Amino acid sequence: MNLKNLSTEEMKLQNYKSQMDARFRTDIQEMENKHQDQLVKTLSQQEAQAQSLKGDFEVRISKEAEHLEQALMQRQAENEEKLRLVKEQGETEILKTKKYYDERMNEVQRDGEERITKERAEFAASSKVLHEMAKKDARKKTEASKA
Repeated sequence: MNLKNLSTEEMKLQNYKSQMDARFRTDIQEMENKHQDQLVKTLSQQEAQAQSLKGDFEVRISKEAEHLEQALMQRQAENEEKLRLVKEQGETEILKTKKYYDERMNEVQRDGEERITKERAEFAASSKVLHEMAKKDARKKTEASKA
């Protein structure tokens, strides 16, 4: 009976080993499936986070681009205003300079006309004096020739 008991015992152990192997394979398979599910879930979460970060980054870049565009437009408006003021100042200076030169030319022209008028008056006076002197000389000559 010892041999029979040994065979039975061996068969029980074989059965037990087979059951344990099957249970072990099932447990391993369940653990692998669970691990695979967790891995897929983790990868999915990482992908969602990456997409969210990408979206947030694009929104931030878009906001920054809008901010820069507004700053550029403001800078352009400021520069255009400065340019307009500089042009206006330049035109004002040109008008002042033109007015100054026009006034100066009128002054020079008036001075010239006054000088010409004065010279004409002096010339007329000296001509009159010379004419009177010539008349006196002519009378003296006429009187001297008669005498």
